[in-house]
Amino acid sequence: EVGGSSFERKNKLILMPTTSGSGSELSHGSIITDQNKSIKTGLRGENVSADIAIIDPEFTYTKPLKCTMITGFDVLTHAIETMTSKKSSQYTDSFCKTAIKLVFKNLPKLHANINNINARNEMAYASMIMGASLAISTTCLPHRMQYPIGGITDTPHALGLAAIYPAWMRHAIPFAPKKFALGYNSIAKKKIDLNTEKNSLSFVNAVVSLLERIELKCSLNELGLKPKQIKLMITNISGNLETDPSFQSEKDIEKIYRDSFI
Repeated sequence: EVGGSSFERKNKLILMPTTSGSGSELSHGSIITDQNKSIKTGLRGENVSADIAIIDPEFTYTKPLKCTMITGFDVLTHAIETMTSKKSSQYTDSFCKTAIKLVFKNLPKLHANINNINARNEMAYASMIMGASLAISTTCLPHRMQYPIGGITDTPHALGLAAIYPAWMRHAIPFAPKKFALGYNSIAKKKIDLNTEKNSLSFVNAVVSLLERIELKCSLNELGLKPKQIKLMITNISGNLETDPSFQSEKDIEKIYRDSFI
């Protein structure tokens, strides 16, 4: 945490995002990479949040396809995790349902046509409201587990998330079935029953299909990792794990990592 009466920022912090992804212009977090130790970690608190955020979708118009897909998937992970987190609320759930719908609608459109301006604009909005959701709620195990992946492999944040997301979602279904069903309800053509595990699994399958459609589906070994590195990755995990409804012990993390290899 960065905070306390002894710390006072001297300058105003104005943030203008150039990708539709992290939402960091509205969240209370900042991620830091220690390249010497191959570790990623974060600073969190109101003192690292922006005084002014300027969200102009035009800043994202020139981003290439791969960057657009990777950062766009990050928006979806923020929606799923801040909705699933133990710190979620009806307020954040409302934001998350909107963002899930927008990502599923617009990210494939951008994959088909990178110059789709309306899709760019809607992704910028989805990213922005997920920044607000991050400030109120928090992410879950996938973000904590990606930091060691990114530190070791020097691969993009959301690409590491893509590698572990199917395994995490399947692991978490029994602990948050209604939340995953709520996610599926956001993209289903008709209102669905939130009390069935079938609809929770349908949401997992929808996310996997989206990853395939935007060409991000991958595994940990495809990122250059080997199962023997799991213990090292677990050692390098930082952040609060208790906000994830499925976390009970280190064994949960090990299982998700192992299930993320081909």
